[in-house]
Amino acid sequence: MIRNSDDIILLVYLLRVIIEMSKPKDNSEPIKGTKMIFRLKEIRTMRDLTQFELAVKINMSPTNLQRYEQGKVRSIPFEVLESFCDALDCEPGDLIVRVKLE
Repeated sequence: MIRNSDDIILLVYLLRVIIEMSKPKDNSEPIKGTKMIFRLKEIRTMRDLTQFELAVKINMSPTNLQRYEQGKVRSIPFEVLESFCDALDCEPGDLIVRVKLE
């Protein structure tokens, strides 16, 4: 129960702490002069697969697959990466590479 202004100040402080703690932390800073590349389209075409064929193989809509190929997704769930690797017979390191910027 709130009894005085000190209780209100403490409550506001605790709410701010809870909100701050619930924000996602992005501690990963990219290495300067490099960029991560997702080579899904390159590997898929090397395997002579169409987007539709790969989408059917991994049970994903062609639209979502296209978003991955165009780099329009911010993250790749482990399960999705694993399904790409299984369908394309490759390793995660084949799909995700770090390149130096010039």
